[in-house]
Amino acid sequence: MIQRTLALLGLTLILCSCVEHEPVKASPTWAGIYTIKASSNKEPFPEWNKVKRTTQIPRILGTRFGIEYRLDGSAFKPLIQYRLVWRYPPEGQINPATHLKVAYYEHEDFCITGRICQAGYSFDHEWEMVPGIWYAEIWIDDKRLMQKAFHVQGTEP
Repeated sequence: MIQRTLALLGLTLILCSCVEHEPVKASPTWAGIYTIKASSNKEPFPEWNKVKRTTQIPRILGTRFGIEYRLDGSAFKPLIQYRLVWRYPPEGQINPATHLKVAYYEHEDFCITGRICQAGYSFDHEWEMVPGIWYAEIWIDDKRLMQKAFHVQGTEP
C-alpha cells in the first residue's frame, strides 16, 4: 500500500512539473485599424469594429489600431498572465505637461488560454502620434512571444 501511494505521489509530482513548464505560444490573428462599437464604449472591454487589416497607420487624432492574438498553453492553466509592451519610435513620446520622454508603455494583463485577446492603442493627444515604426509585443517573464510592427505615417495627417 505504501509503495503504491509513493508511486502515485511520484507520478503526480512528475505530471505537475511538466504542466508548469509547458511553454505558452502566441499566435497573431489580426492587426489593423478599428473603432469601438457605440453600444460598448463604456464597458471595461469594449467590442471592436474592425475597419481595416493593415500595419500602415494614419497619423490622425482619434485613430485606434491594434492586434488580436491567441495565447495557447496548458489546459491546467486556463488564465495566462502576460506583459503587453508598446514600443515607440526612437524619438519617443514627449508629454508637454511633464516634458518627459517615454520610449515605451507596458502593463500586465491576462488572457484565457485559446481565446482571442486584444491589445489596442488610441491617438488621444497630438503628442502621442509619433511617426515611425511602433511595436506591439507580448512577453511572459523575460521571453518575447510575439512582436507586430506598425508604421505610423509621416508628419502629414
